Amino acid sequence: MDRLKGKVILISGGARGQGAAEARLFVTEGARVVIGDVLETEGRQLASELGGAATFVRHDVTQERDWEAAVNTAEKLGGLHGLVNNAGIYHPRSLMETDTELFVTRGSISSVAFSV
Repeated sequence: MDRLKGKVILISGGARGQGAAEARLFVTEGARVVIGDVLETEGRQLASELGGAATFVRHDVTQERDWEAAVNTAEKLGGLHGLVNNAGIYHPRSLMETDTELFVTRGSISSVAFSV
């Protein structure tokens, strides 16, 4: 199918799970995808699986320089036409079990990733 032909889409948190499923779907629809994630091994494997339609970039959504690198990668592929803010972490703990470091990390990922 060609619904996304000629489009470049950046997917944060794209190395596995929902992000990987989105990358696969978008490629079948004709898009080129930039898979951004801190999970380098999984991200590179997925990009290899998807072939020339996919590129992996290490992307920590809490780091502005990583956003710049991810967007620049998309620009080199023909522009940035879509963004899937999929990055996140899951640590199933109640509020009272959550230490300050985890609380700040969760907030950083959510607030930075979803405010872009």
